[in-house]
Amino acid sequence: MAVAPIVTLLLIANFLNLGADLGAMGDALPPADRRPERFYVILFAAAAPPSRSFRATERYVKILKWMTLSLFAYVATALIVHVPWGEVAYDTIVPQMSWQKDYIVVIVAVAGHDDQPVSVLLAVFRGKPRTSASIPPRVR
Repeated sequence: MAVAPIVTLLLIANFLNLGADLGAMGDALPPADRRPERFYVILFAAAAPPSRSFRATERYVKILKWMTLSLFAYVATALIVHVPWGEVAYDTIVPQMSWQKDYIVVIVAVAGHDDQPVSVLLAVFRGKPRTSASIPPRVR
């Protein structure tokens, strides 16, 4: 089997995933500011590599731990706001399909996303970044 087409498809999938992530981050900020979404996409794309490369790993892990803790705000919100849980359960099991652009974008974003957030969270709680050296040899 030829490796080049598989690697090409993997690169395309990763670039699309990265673009979707940057686009989502860019779309999240404009309500707080009047700059266009593209400004934030370019800002995040330019700031991400240096922030990962020039930051001490120990400090980065501490930041990620606090950011992970902030996710409990979602749980608190669900407990404070009245949620019709029966309706939520039904709509989770039997979704209503809609062929609108926003609906399709969400489906592609959820279905096409990889396990990177899970890997980051596991690395944070282990206290070290995930590297090939930290993976047991039988799994590599």
